[in-house]
Amino acid sequence: VSDASSRVVSIMESVRSGNEINVDQVKTVVEPIVESIIRNPDALMWLTQMRDKDSYTYSHSVDNCALAITFGRHMGLPKADLDTLAMGLLLMDVGKMKIPAEVLNKTEPLTEDEYKLARSHVQHSVEILEKSEGIDIDIINIALTHHERFDGSGYPNGLVGTDTPVYGRIAAIIDCYDAMTSNRPYGKPVSPYKALQEIYNWRKTYFQEELVEQFLQCLGVFPTGTLVEMHTGEVGIVMAQNKTRRMNPKVMLLLNRKKERFPDYHIVDLMNQPAEYNDNPLTILRGLDPGEYGVDPTEFYL
Repeated sequence: VSDASSRVVSIMESVRSGNEINVDQVKTVVEPIVESIIRNPDALMWLTQMRDKDSYTYSHSVDNCALAITFGRHMGLPKADLDTLAMGLLLMDVGKMKIPAEVLNKTEPLTEDEYKLARSHVQHSVEILEKSEGIDIDIINIALTHHERFDGSGYPNGLVGTDTPVYGRIAAIIDCYDAMTSNRPYGKPVSPYKALQEIYNWRKTYFQEELVEQFLQCLGVFPTGTLVEMHTGEVGIVMAQNKTRRMNPKVMLLLNRKKERFPDYHIVDLMNQPAEYNDNPLTILRGLDPGEYGVDPTEFYL
């Protein structure tokens, strides 16, 4: 992941300097992520959590790419389409390199003029991609439409429903999810669980309902990396999904019911629990925000 992030930095800085995008260089970022996630879908959430906190745009691009591959794979897209989707999500915000850093990194609400300037990154992205040799039209359209919304409230063209290409509709969901779960200049992250709840609430308005349903099935009710509280009061972190039982992932227990650290952490598969839980099987009570009960999930990212 750190290698992918450094390569994205190189791509973005090259664009900032006025150069065209090198498609071969982009493929060196996309291909290893595709192969990793095809081998192990749970790698996705660990990839997205291991972000460079000081470089939101760069890490957000890598995270979007990884999420796109996992979602596309869940929906059965062939390898060629996975590559297109991944490259589109990786490059859709490249136009932000043309936006002043003080606007991108502002912690207070943007003024109307600053907001217009920030939104202009879409057109900058399209122009950069159109000038770069070897960029497929589907990739350009992802950059153009990933801020459109299903009810027509998005930008830049206020497209309604399926007027937005399907990759753009997918990108909109992924972009929103990753933004909410990231450390941003203007806001703290929420838990993956809470972000999915919000996205579910926005089905039929901002996002296509069928795609939202598939996205929730893909990531699970409690996505990998989510901090959770069990019905017993114990606290753990979701380590992997059980595809047939999305409410029963594998959880590493961190705190006991008194909210004290366990001396040794152990993983419990909620679908196949050890005999010690026969009389009182563990269930997840709720998802927690990062930092609750003094637990920072990033301590446990590989």
